[in-house]
Amino acid sequence: MLIAVATDDGKHIAQHFGRCAFFSIWKLDEGGQPANIGLRANTFTAHATGGEAGLPDLPVAPPPGEVPGEPPKDFHLPEPAGKGEGQPGHGMLSHASVLEGLADVQVVIAAGMGRRIVNDLNANNKEIFVTQETRIASAVDKYIEGTLTSGESCSGKH
Repeated sequence: MLIAVATDDGKHIAQHFGRCAFFSIWKLDEGGQPANIGLRANTFTAHATGGEAGLPDLPVAPPPGEVPGEPPKDFHLPEPAGKGEGQPGHGMLSHASVLEGLADVQVVIAAGMGRRIVNDLNANNKEIFVTQETRIASAVDKYIEGTLTSGESCSGKH
């Protein structure tokens, strides 16, 4: 099982999912023990900050479908609900690249996330946590313990 945590530095949870530089990818073994397998640069969200150039001195996580012991996962695009708030690129299909980039994860953790991406991730069977935790390791530990709490998604136009 894989967990993706939005981050800008590999240690702290990013404030906004779509603007994070990286996703810290964690693998849980069959006994529920976590292992950080590295960072996946966020090259697939529309608002990404371009983290590839500033990769911290941490391992690089394999792309979707190439994590040892994890089968590739499929994703599907939700049916468009219309033009999407009248903004170019903000329709339902605008999340196709992030759905593909995180197709192999089952859990997504961020400090902030817009409701459209929450809906799209939910439609792709992802468990989502919008948390007030600040440290990645603490959030992953709390997820494993079953004590990680989740708040509401952002209502803004992100």
